[in-house]
Amino acid sequence: MLNEGLKLKVPQGDIVTNPPTRREIRPDFPNTFDVRLDRSMDSLVSLIENKLSEKSSSLQNIERVYIVYPQKHPKRFPGYQDKNSGVPFILSLLLKYHFPKISWPLADSVVETVSLNRSFDQGSFHALTGKQVYEVYEKKRFCSLFSSQNPFVTSKGECSNPHFIIFDHVVEQGTTAANMMSFLEHNGGEVLAVASHINPTPLVQKDTRSKYPNTHLYGEFSNPLRNTGRLPELAFAFCSSMKGRYEDYETPQKCMEAFEKALNGMGHSVFALTDGECKRLRENVMSGIVRLPALVSLSSTYKHDMSHGL
Repeated sequence: MLNEGLKLKVPQGDIVTNPPTRREIRPDFPNTFDVRLDRSMDSLVSLIENKLSEKSSSLQNIERVYIVYPQKHPKRFPGYQDKNSGVPFILSLLLKYHFPKISWPLADSVVETVSLNRSFDQGSFHALTGKQVYEVYEKKRFCSLFSSQNPFVTSKGECSNPHFIIFDHVVEQGTTAANMMSFLEHNGGEVLAVASHINPTPLVQKDTRSKYPNTHLYGEFSNPLRNTGRLPELAFAFCSSMKGRYEDYETPQKCMEAFEKALNGMGHSVFALTDGECKRLRENVMSGIVRLPALVSLSSTYKHDMSHGL
């Protein structure tokens, strides 16, 4: 698998790794919060309050929750200017107001090492094949609201299981947020929520089973306890686009099995697809931009190397 066992050393010798595949999205993960709306922020505050009140919650006696946001590695991208910290900075202050006993630093040491140009290419092929590689790079900051330390290691040099809130200015398909969440949780962290202030698309797939009652899927593809809500819709789109021309794709189940196998060959899975990625993929399939046989063919020659990212 791509980057399996790849260990990234940070300046102090601590180690984090990139996951070999994108991790499955938890079906109970909350919808993306819109920081522009008071009611959405109230919901985020309620979410954290509920977590704090649960006796079994990992937030019991928590001292710190990191706010992490996409930014580039300063040495790999010389001249890159961090223009994304303004809103996360305000978010940190708001959360500090509601939860003064908890520290809410911006984890600006978690950086991207691959330029995927997601702002310019929102196509499904790009989302499914272009993966991100992260690194922890400690920078010197002179503000207590920023944390330049490795969040996965305590001040005593011990392994940490930190908590995060991911902020991304625009959540178009959720690809950036899902990739970052996969990295953070692969290394022992827990992502509590994703926040945005433009187009806050949810990560968990919307349930489309009732809309496609005759699109029969079986096994794990129909498991309501997994991230499978959009799979009937995708299976219908694949089958409709085939129009009986390929025996290997004549049923929704066969289409989904072939699609999952293709994704697995590219370090991905249907269970890790976001709601936005599924909607865009359906549009691309129905318009003929993406064809299932082409994805299957691509996966057989796909090379898991650094040129593709994670």
